[in-house]
Formats: sequence, structure tokens, C-alpha cells
Amino acid sequence: MRPHKQHVMARCGAGVLVLVLLSLGACSVIPDGLPALAEHDLGPVAPDQSFQPRDLPVHLARVTTANDLAGTDILYRRTDRDPTQVHRYAQHVWRVAPVLLIADRLSQLGLSARATAETPYQLVLRLVNFEQVITSPTDAHVNVRVDAQLRNAQGALVASYRFIDRSPATADLAGALSGLTTAARRQADNINQWVFDALAR
Repeated sequence: MRPHKQHVMARCGAGVLVLVLLSLGACSVIPDGLPALAEHDLGPVAPDQSFQPRDLPVHLARVTTANDLAGTDILYRRTDRDPTQVHRYAQHVWRVAPVLLIADRLSQLGLSARATAETPYQLVLRLVNFEQVITSPTDAHVNVRVDAQLRNAQGALVASYRFIDRSPATADLAGALSGLTTAARRQADNINQWVFDALAR
């Protein structure tokens, strides 16, 4: 073999060795995976809440959502930039879909998700809005809307109401979590009281 070819092959072999060593070194610094998602819910029912649990003759017959609310993403939009674009906070999610968080809260307040022969009424919920709205780098609010229908055992409409909450919040993840959590708790309490009042008429 000519000296020139031997020199070229030696250089190629050295280059391959360097690439192998570099790839092994790179593997040692690449993380094993992305950080685990932080899951959030509405927290426990406060012992000093205004509405104490009631054994109401109502069950949660159906809960539905609009748009992107069937998932667990924590949503926000920037009306100071592009009000039509919905954003998601990275690495933070709700434990379950927001409408199920509200439904779970209602069950803690006394509404059952299981119908029996003695359950003459059914509650139907539709979550239309559940997001943080950032209007400037320092100002924001939460936007929560739940449409509720109370029906009898035959499906006839007894009462309906649109629950809307637009409360101030800080323009960051902490504001989204605290604002939406407080609004969801308040909406569940309001729905619980509304059902109680509707049945008392």
C-alpha cells in the first residue's frame, strides 16, 4: 500500500474514532427525558365554605366542553398581541379536564354523579370558557363560563342559567392557577346554590 493511502486511511480512522468518542460524550450530557408535568387541581373543600354539602335529589347527567377545553392544558391568550391565538403554559396541566374538576367539586358539595330510581332531577353542564386573558404585561383576568341546565327525570327543562366569572388575576402562571382555581370553586358553589334554590321553588 502506498504511503499516501496509508496516511489517508490513518487520518480517516482517527476521524471515526473522534466521532465515536464525541457521540459517547454527547450521550452522557443529554438528559434522560423531559421534566415531569406538574399537575394541578382545585384543592380540598375548605371547612369554612359558605355552602355546606347537601344531599340533593340531583345527579350530574352530562358534562361537555367547547373548543380546546376537553384537554388538560392551562390556557391563556394575549389580547394585547393577538387575541385570536390561544396559548398553553408549558410543563403545567390540570389533573383532569377543567369541567371534570368542577364536576368533582360539585360532588364534594352533595351532587351525585350516579342516578338511582329516587333521583328525579339531572344536571347538565357545558364549560364554554376556562382561560386566563392577559391584556397587558401587568394586567390580566380569568374568563370562566359554565352553562347549566336542570332537567327532570323525563328530560324536560326545569331551569337554566349561564354562570360567568371575570375576576382579576396576575399576568403569569401563578395568576392563571390561582385565578382559575378560585373561579372554578366559586362557580361550583354558585351552581350548587342555584340547584338548591331551583328545587325549593
